[in-house]
Amino acid sequence: MDDTLNNVFHVTEGYLKPYPCCRWAQPGVEAVLMLASQYEIDPTSIQSVQISTFEEAVHLQTCKPKTPEEAQYSYAYPVAAALLRGRFTQSELSESAREDSDILTIADRVEFAVDNDLDSRFPEECLARVTVKTAEGTYRSDVTSSRGSRDIPLSVEERLEKARRLVSPILSKAAVERLSVDLQNEDQSIERLLKSW
Repeated sequence: MDDTLNNVFHVTEGYLKPYPCCRWAQPGVEAVLMLASQYEIDPTSIQSVQISTFEEAVHLQTCKPKTPEEAQYSYAYPVAAALLRGRFTQSELSESAREDSDILTIADRVEFAVDNDLDSRFPEECLARVTVKTAEGTYRSDVTSSRGSRDIPLSVEERLEKARRLVSPILSKAAVERLSVDLQNEDQSIERLLKSW
């Protein structure tokens, strides 16, 4: 008999990814979005993007994904799309986005390096540090982690926005709003449950 039954709830160990790509690439996407927002980086002036991260992540180097799945399991492509478009959503998995020459040009300029410290912290933590070199200057992120876990959860609004994006093409606006209310109520119930542990 399993001694953890009714004592350990493994569903709470999962995570909700903010971006539709591999968990290992999430910190790099997060870092470039923060840098682009903070410094108003002109994507046309990008000369190189250096991603320092753990060993396993550096193998996700597909620059020109042929399918949505290849785009999701790339690291260079989501980072490039995020830098150019200021986001990485389902739209960036589309064929037109995957064939966007401006995104692909930046993806070709993404370089990877294994950081021994970050590597030693994987798999408990998915971490990256990003350096973006442009004609105007060089911009470096702090060590950035994957959000969406129990330790670093997405905000209620971020979770609702993701749900809206995922169901909006299928459900009516009224249904989406009902879902939003249900998710907010459920979130309050989950927060009360987590606090009681």
